[in-house]
Amino acid sequence: MMVHCRRKALFDDWRYEQAKRHADARRAVELCEDLCSEKVIGELYDLGCDTDPPAIVVAPAMPVGETRNALGRGFAAWLARETSLGVETRIVQTNAVKRDLITNPYQRLAHSPTFEGPVQQGGSYILADDVFTMGGTLAALRGFIESRGGNVVAITTIAEKEGLHVPISLDPETKTALYAVHGGVLASLVPQRIGFGLDCLTQPEGRFLLREPSADAIRAGLDRARDC
Repeated sequence: MMVHCRRKALFDDWRYEQAKRHADARRAVELCEDLCSEKVIGELYDLGCDTDPPAIVVAPAMPVGETRNALGRGFAAWLARETSLGVETRIVQTNAVKRDLITNPYQRLAHSPTFEGPVQQGGSYILADDVFTMGGTLAALRGFIESRGGNVVAITTIAEKEGLHVPISLDPETKTALYAVHGGVLASLVPQRIGFGLDCLTQPEGRFLLREPSADAIRAGLDRARDC
């Protein structure tokens, strides 16, 4: 997952609230121009143009008119222009899960976004969003596209906590630990509570669960979150 800047740099900029909460598309573009890395853009250009046909940029966004957040969709459109790639706006989030407002990891796990829209069979996609937290939204969009025959060649966000490229998929060590921890019960507990298996978790989600003291704590946390 390719990142342009530290999360603090984005959050401390006064234009962030205008773009994120007040549908200010002009401020969204300004943020992209000022905070995005030319080096990362070049890397995304190479990845996007190294496919036939070239990749399409898509953001995990609600339909226009149903959200005040102009930043994710604005970043995708801006990135497409900078890399001379196409942008797909017909793939949209279908449930109003405002994950950018959710800080509790259990609530993020329990309330996954869903998507609809046309996916090109064999087409390549770059996923673009504003902020990387635990990666669940981007992972859900990747799953939607790949389950319909598309191929995700890159994922990028404007900001992440430390401003570093981070893995989004579970690494082998984390996956092994998840299947073994707490007597191995997470392999059945997690699908029962959130609807998908351990293999579909992101690396940050997996590390969060491994830090929890017991299976009972995880069960209780997910149950509370589902009831919210």
